[in-house]
Amino acid sequence: MTITEDTLLVLAPPDMDLTQSEYLLDRNGVRHYRCEDVAELVALASMAGGAMISEASLSGMDLSGLLRMLEGQPPWSDFPFLMLIERADSADDHDRLERYAKLGNVTFVEHPSLPLSFVGNVKTMLAGRQRQYHARRQVETMARTDLDLAVGQERQRLLVRELHHRVKNTLATVQALMSSTARSSLTVEEFRHTLLGRISALAHVHEVLTEDKWQEAPLRALFTSQLEPEAGPDFKGEAKIDGPDIKVPSHLAVPLGMAIHELTINALRYGALSQPGGSVSASWKVEAAPERMMLRIEWQEQGGPPLPVPRRRGFGTQFLERVLRQQAAADVELNYHPAGLQVIIHMPLPERTHFHLFSEA
Repeated sequence: MTITEDTLLVLAPPDMDLTQSEYLLDRNGVRHYRCEDVAELVALASMAGGAMISEASLSGMDLSGLLRMLEGQPPWSDFPFLMLIERADSADDHDRLERYAKLGNVTFVEHPSLPLSFVGNVKTMLAGRQRQYHARRQVETMARTDLDLAVGQERQRLLVRELHHRVKNTLATVQALMSSTARSSLTVEEFRHTLLGRISALAHVHEVLTEDKWQEAPLRALFTSQLEPEAGPDFKGEAKIDGPDIKVPSHLAVPLGMAIHELTINALRYGALSQPGGSVSASWKVEAAPERMMLRIEWQEQGGPPLPVPRRRGFGTQFLERVLRQQAAADVELNYHPAGLQVIIHMPLPERTHFHLFSEA
């Protein structure tokens, strides 16, 4: 039988006639379980609704285990006993009170007793125990609430600190974009147009990160987020994106996204996307290295105008070579082939990067 919070434990000697009492318990829907000895009662008490004990069953018994159980009760618990005593002279009552005082919550009932009185005492005791269990659940709920509140407050503090950190980094990035754009722009209009494009590109990267709670960004989404706003929604006819599904962490996603933006703008102004028939392909794969996995990204342009080697290093070139190296520990290779610009980026991946080694069909 499974002992539950409304189960009455019964302890009585074999020679005591409890047939009538158990009949009354069954008739009134009181779950009960007869224990073999005090040790079994002690083992089950923490799960039960109370105990009905005959005075005779305790005669000569070692009650030390029972007393230890009672002393070790949690604050919400006051385990109840219904003790059956034989009809006796009232002079014995004082001795009984002293003898069983250490049991604490004891109700004495003469046996045999009137059925209504007996059942009423049992149900009153079990109802009192139910209130104790209810108090325990309230205490546990309050404890969980306090813990959840403390965890929530700590998480909020961490999020606020993280937000401050990100805002600071974002403002520093915008400031750097403004300075670099100003140095490379020949007119105010060129400065305005270029700066707005770069800030918009940064916003697109943030949108991709926000969709994944700022933890990681799908590399495919980074390419799409930069190519579609600049080359138009039909860019897929002019740009092929191919590689395994891989997510890069936020500290790599921002510089990567900005690098893709610079490559896209360069292709639209001077490269393969500046004239009909031109196309670009962006592909990547994960390669094994002695220390960690490496991400190899290749940007290849074809069908554009002849591409001479530039005489000066513009913002895009500096961004690719300097910023990717500093922020992503990447090696960048720029090849100005007559057929079109080729850019190869080798970047170490964090150990927990998520990727599948299968390309889309």
